[in-house]
Amino acid sequence: MAIALHSHPSFRTSARRSYATYFRRRVVLVAAVACVLGGAFFTSGAVAEKSTPEGISIPHTLVVAPGETLWGIAHRLVPNGNVTAMVDELVYLNGDQIFPGQVIRIP
Repeated sequence: MAIALHSHPSFRTSARRSYATYFRRRVVLVAAVACVLGGAFFTSGAVAEKSTPEGISIPHTLVVAPGETLWGIAHRLVPNGNVTAMVDELVYLNGDQIFPGQVIRIP
């Protein structure tokens, strides 16, 4: 009984892979990359804008200009209303200090 020592495919070192093997690998690689990129695109929320449910308001924002104060912004938002209550609400939403260029939330 004769035993062939090098008959297993993993021992062959000189066998060349065919064009079909490389083509199959490229197709699998492109499909994997497409799945990863597609998954990242769909999970990032970039597909469509989500609608806001009833009763929930979207916060509005304002960019602070140089020289503006919370009192000035509050007076501009409610010129005939309760400015003190508006300042309190602005402080609650944004903190007690604002800086030029800062985006603050307004009620």
